[in-house]
Amino acid sequence: MFAKNIPLMKELLDSFSRKVEYDYDLQNKQLYKKKAGKAKGYYQLAFDDSLDEDLKVLHKMYKNDMPFRIYGLHTNLYITSNGYDGLFIDVNIKNSKIKFKQETEEFIVTSNLTVSALVNYTKEMGYDFSLLTGIPGVVGEELLEIQVIQV
Repeated sequence: MFAKNIPLMKELLDSFSRKVEYDYDLQNKQLYKKKAGKAKGYYQLAFDDSLDEDLKVLHKMYKNDMPFRIYGLHTNLYITSNGYDGLFIDVNIKNSKIKFKQETEEFIVTSNLTVSALVNYTKEMGYDFSLLTGIPGVVGEELLEIQVIQV
């Protein structure tokens, strides 16, 4: 599958802002001790000035039916020894942002913000998001519909 269109795939992977690692060992990306396989490619998506360009590359990969998966921090994965025949993308939590709009009582966050950071920030602002306490990962991994309860 990864080699479906090798020249185009190579061109797209070379278009990312940072270097793609090939034959990446996925063992440290899972919580289990069982041996994991390798991904054909690995890339860390950063929320910085390179994000827009990297998203354009991912869009081209999607349009050309090239395999990739995006995973956030602490994603509960079980990776078999077969690995993944595509590009494994990690979301970097650096440069995450959160903003509170007082007039509409909205919290606007980047998808790479950790859930724990959201819970802590909202508590400081007088809101109770404690139901989310203990949920690992980043906000972008889940679509949450939350009723805001003022403390």
